[in-house]
Amino acid sequence: MPKIVVETAKLLPAVAFHQAHKIVGRLVLESIRSGKKPAEWTGADLQRFDPAMQPDMVKFMNPTEGLKTRSVSGGHGPFAGERGDC
Repeated sequence: MPKIVVETAKLLPAVAFHQAHKIVGRLVLESIRSGKKPAEWTGADLQRFDPAMQPDMVKFMNPTEGLKTRSVSGGHGPFAGERGDC
């Protein structure tokens, strides 16, 4: 879940990163308390949880989708090593 937290927090451009991190941290805590897996959240659930979260962000609750946003050479994304300089 840590990758989901960072990636989702970065997707809240209208919110300062530290505030976005708090929002997503609360989401993680709520998931743990309720026994709800990240993939079980719907877009409507996310928006009800915090208005800063957009319904289309639900796709990033899937770790595979969240990692697709990572493209730094040597990083953790699926395309990180494709440039051949790693």
